[in-house]
Amino acid sequence: MSTAAVAAVDRLDRGGLPEADIAAELGLPAARVRLILDRLTLNPSPAPDNPARLIGPGKIAGDSSRTVPAAPPQQPVRNPRPGWAACGTPSGWNRHRRAGQTPCEPCTAAASQASARRTARRRADGAIVTAPLDPASCGTPAGYGAHRRRGQNPCPDCRAANREYQRAWRANKSNDADPAVRGTA
Repeated sequence: MSTAAVAAVDRLDRGGLPEADIAAELGLPAARVRLILDRLTLNPSPAPDNPARLIGPGKIAGDSSRTVPAAPPQQPVRNPRPGWAACGTPSGWNRHRRAGQTPCEPCTAAASQASARRTARRRADGAIVTAPLDPASCGTPAGYGAHRRRGQNPCPDCRAANREYQRAWRANKSNDADPAVRGTA
């Protein structure tokens, strides 16, 4: 998140604009505006028109005699909303995708590892078969699909069978659109 976007959202929020109007005015996704507002709520900054705003650690603008205790350094907020999936998990990857965001690196790595574990488990259970294709099914559209699922180039017989199947399917589909063929004319 850019500092300019956070500052703009903060300014418009203090002006009393609802989330949807802030998103529309800044051209940001509503989910991003909501995330920024949530982070601002967790870590509020002093109001810009407040004469006692902080100008540095322990200093207050306009009064050199007054100081405030320095706040302890805060850890970055990884999960700003309760109930949301944290970053670095497969659920966090899904949350990014649902929000229309590009998943962060920790979430992408976690989702890739989970996918690899699922594939290994399915192979061990026998759900994924990598055996050679049965020659009896070659020369059929099903054989063509089996070749493709195994990551193989389909044999010429399977390609020819699939080509004929697709031609017949397209011809039937275009005939279904003709009212005379359907018998409704």
